[in-house]
Amino acid sequence: MRIIRLLTISLVGLFAVAACTLTPRPFSLTADSILTQRLAEMQAVAAPAPESSPNVAPSGAARASNHNELAHLAFDGDEETMWSAGGAPSHWIQVLLDDTYTVDRMELVVTQAPAGPTTHEIWLENGSGVWTFHTRFADIFTEDGQTLELPILPPREIEQALVLTRDSPSWVAWRDIRVFGIPSQSE
Repeated sequence: MRIIRLLTISLVGLFAVAACTLTPRPFSLTADSILTQRLAEMQAVAAPAPESSPNVAPSGAARASNHNELAHLAFDGDEETMWSAGGAPSHWIQVLLDDTYTVDRMELVVTQAPAGPTTHEIWLENGSGVWTFHTRFADIFTEDGQTLELPILPPREIEQALVLTRDSPSWVAWRDIRVFGIPSQSE
């Protein structure tokens, strides 16, 4: 009899715990929670570009805020060449890719003397004519030869990428800017 009573009490306790965990709880949606939820959904749905995606920047056309005629040197895939704005921030450089690509990452190879804290913004454009802010490297220590790696998750379709240097102890310049992607499938 005592065992039946213990089993009954245990089952009642188990049902009480189960009822508590199954009861919906009120919550409030904030802009951050909606954004976090949406990003998680997009990452779950988006198919990532393969790890072996090539650097597509050399096939594009380059432009810059200053010394435009040398801008292509930042996208040529050669770390021995470079583009320099010839002045302190703010300056930008961009690449117009030869097609729409699903891009999964970028790499920015620094040329800088003296080394020190820098701030850079990355802006992307998908062919619509509207630039979208992607990320900011804020007040990070950079030095000559360093590579800044920028995963783009989930991978995005882009036609243009722009790097805007907001702050640096040296003139704005880049050894190489690489954009890794595969041709877009949405055409």
